[in-house]
Amino acid sequence: DFSSADFQNSPDTIQIGERAAWQAADRLRALSVSEADYATFVARLRGTRHPSGYDGVRLDTDSLTRVNPEVVAATFNSATRERLDDKALAKGMKELVASDDFQQVRYRVDPTDTGRYLAIEPVEKSWGPNYLHLGLNLSTDFQGGSAFNLNLDHRMTWLTQRGLEWRNRLYLGDLTGVSSELYQPLDLARKWFVAPRLIAAQEIENLFVGEDIVAQYRNRRGELGLDLGYRLGTHGEARVGYHYGEVSFTKASGSPDLENDLHAQLGAAYVRLVLDQYNNWNFPSAGYVGSLEVSTTRRSLGADVDYDSGSARFEKAFGTNDNHFRIGFDYNTSFGDERPIYNAFRLGGFLNLSGYGEREFLVDGALLGRIVYERRVYTLPALAKGIYVGGSFEAANLEDRLNGPPPSGVLYSGSVYFAADTLLGPFYVALGLAEGGNAAVYMFLGRPL
Repeated sequence: DFSSADFQNSPDTIQIGERAAWQAADRLRALSVSEADYATFVARLRGTRHPSGYDGVRLDTDSLTRVNPEVVAATFNSATRERLDDKALAKGMKELVASDDFQQVRYRVDPTDTGRYLAIEPVEKSWGPNYLHLGLNLSTDFQGGSAFNLNLDHRMTWLTQRGLEWRNRLYLGDLTGVSSELYQPLDLARKWFVAPRLIAAQEIENLFVGEDIVAQYRNRRGELGLDLGYRLGTHGEARVGYHYGEVSFTKASGSPDLENDLHAQLGAAYVRLVLDQYNNWNFPSAGYVGSLEVSTTRRSLGADVDYDSGSARFEKAFGTNDNHFRIGFDYNTSFGDERPIYNAFRLGGFLNLSGYGEREFLVDGALLGRIVYERRVYTLPALAKGIYVGGSFEAANLEDRLNGPPPSGVLYSGSVYFAADTLLGPFYVALGLAEGGNAAVYMFLGRPL
């Protein structure tokens, strides 16, 4: 059931091999030698072992055709800080792998007349330098509310010798729009970067009276932004930035007695920190992810209103190869300010109050906690790295709902789901349940969050 490249399941194959060895223990003992003979054998090996340490490090970049060898050298030198200890060498190779430019990073020891040198050879991916990912999201809340989205991610790499990337995302469906970002490293080690971007998008927001949708509004916006950022090794990145734009919140259908159309200017400055230490982004069993963002929207920055915002997220994964647990929270606040509905925080959707429809709650602030468990029940090497069943429990406390009556007390919700880690990305089919008989069904090809 395992292929020679199925490294993710190595712990399982090791256990199978161990059981097979013990079953053959009697036959293997017939091939053994005495403890004295084995001690002599080990001593002979130790006598011919190379001395520890290296006389230098060399980068073998002759095979590189797209990646700038100077960038590889700068990344490695920055990581080692001119030291040759094992920890610094491992850090340098880890940074090369994390750059996502290489299929593998090989190393070897080259003996020469002047000493022993550790040669590190990064091997470029055999695919690329352009990358395309497709995603599909479908959901319904059984009350006439539904969402459909086809998502397309496109990334072009190594457009300049400093590693310029052009990142594009196209949405079609309930959310329709395009976002485009140029990611330009400023130094050869690719620590500092600038990232100008543009966004044009439209989505439909629902207004409620009780549990009923009484109107739908088109939330349209266009934005230009510029970020200055710093890459935190293999841990994540930090950015400071500014964005400016326009937004319109106009009625598409529903009662004429509801609030009038809104048209406004946007202008905000922000600081953002993102950390990602998951061992597997789609189905993690170890590590954590976290993010923190603080922004200020001001008339002096081009906006029509003044308010501040803060968002924090943290999620920790733990477990075994087959049993995964995740515990996390999301916290959003307007620091007591009144937030315009067109920039409201959103709740509702899979793992975000799963029993309610997508973006059912538009709020000034919220605290949401979640617990997720999933178990890998099968593997199909030709089709999927793993097939999972799982479930979640979520609870949220909302502040000042903007698109309907405020809920009374804490909202509880949960989900059960089937998932597969396929060659095309993660695939989910999920059922969300909540208080009062609320329910929603989801299907994803791609990441649900």
